Amino acid sequence: MDKKQLKRNEIIEKTIYIIYRQGYHGTGIQELADAAGIPKGSFYNYFKSKEEYAVQALHFYHQYLKDHLLVVLKDPSMPPKKRVKAFFPEIFRYWKVFNTRWDALWEIFQKKWEISVTGWRKRRMRFCCLL
Repeated sequence: MDKKQLKRNEIIEKTIYIIYRQGYHGTGIQELADAAGIPKGSFYNYFKSKEEYAVQALHFYHQYLKDHLLVVLKDPSMPPKKRVKAFFPEIFRYWKVFNTRWDALWEIFQKKWEISVTGWRKRRMRFCCLL
C-alpha cells in the first residue's frame, strides 16, 4: 500500500465515527478535516470530493469486516459449524452499530450503482431469519 493510501485510511479511521454519528448529509468537509487533524485543503489531496471520501469509507468498512469478522469463518482450527456459530454474534453486533448511518451512505450511491437500499435491507433480514 502506498503512502497516500495509508494516509487515506488514517483519515477515514479518525473520521468514520462522524459519518456514523451525523450521517453523510449532516457532515461537512471541515468537520472531517478537523477530526483528521489536517487542513481542509489537504483533505482534497487525498479525496477529490466528499462523495469519493464516502466511497473510500465504504471500502474501508468492507475491508475491516473482511479482515476482522470473516477471519473466524476461515479459521481451519475450528470445525465449520463452530466457525459459523462464532461468526454470527460478531456480525450482529456490527449490524446493530452501523445499520442506520451506513444505510444513509448507500442511499447516496443507490442510483449510480443501481443498488436498492430497501432490497439490501430485505436481503439482510431474510438472511437473519435463516438463523
